[in-house]
Amino acid sequence: MKNLRATTPGKRLKFVQDHVVTCTLQGELVWPSETPPVMLGLARSSELTAREFDVLHQLAHGQSYEQIASELGISLNTVKYHVKNLLAKTGFESTLALVVEFSLVD
Repeated sequence: MKNLRATTPGKRLKFVQDHVVTCTLQGELVWPSETPPVMLGLARSSELTAREFDVLHQLAHGQSYEQIASELGISLNTVKYHVKNLLAKTGFESTLALVVEFSLVD
């Protein structure tokens, strides 16, 4: 690989983009096989369940608890249960704070 430190940021980005395209066309895997965890409040994203993420995505898109229950085919109490777990795991005191933080990292 070239000495990228000796080039400008724009040239480094172009080189990386070209490298990724070339590797992809050759059938190489250029991204990690697993998504690296990110922090959401006090919790790593890997600590959240898939269903908790489903609920969180719906909340971030402005859906009400009732709409989330209908969309995901679960009861209203189950939605509330997932939100309660999300707040406990992340340490946020409100759903609004959780959604705002999630929107910043999503």
